[in-house]
Amino acid sequence: MALGAGAAHVLALVAGRGLRPVIAGLVAGMAAAAMLGHLIRSLLFGISNSDPLTIAAVSLTVIAISIVACVLPARTTIRTDVSRVLRFE
Repeated sequence: MALGAGAAHVLALVAGRGLRPVIAGLVAGMAAAAMLGHLIRSLLFGISNSDPLTIAAVSLTVIAISIVACVLPARTTIRTDVSRVLRFE
């Protein structure tokens, strides 16, 4: 922001960088669950090992929590007075 970036740009930058590993982890986790689902079949009660509704609900919950975890620090950064941070006192 000290070099002219707008609040929306900073928010998009922080959220984008924070969500990349989350999306990669979700993709890897879903792939692993698809391949190893037969191993955990005995631990699941009331759902199948490839229940699309459960996978979607868990994925959306993880993404929502991740967005909140990325946006809160970004909002703090946006609200910080740049001139105060740059002073060497």
